[in-house]
Amino acid sequence: MLPVPDFSVYEVVRRLREKSKFDKLHVLALTAYGTTTSRARAEEAGMNAYLVKPALLDALTNEILRAMNAHGNNC
Repeated sequence: MLPVPDFSVYEVVRRLREKSKFDKLHVLALTAYGTTTSRARAEEAGMNAYLVKPALLDALTNEILRAMNAHGNNC
């Protein structure tokens, strides 16, 4: 996750989701935290996918393809 001064990444995603122009933005969490709590926070914030590092290339590729297919490959 990217460090953002004064905001958690969860707050950044929540704020993006409040804006209609970001409705279709696909947000993937790639994190070292594999806890149920961390996953739940990501989901509550509006993240579309959650992968724990080290993520397998196949898993990352599948999430990218899923995001592209969700929007008709208009990424």
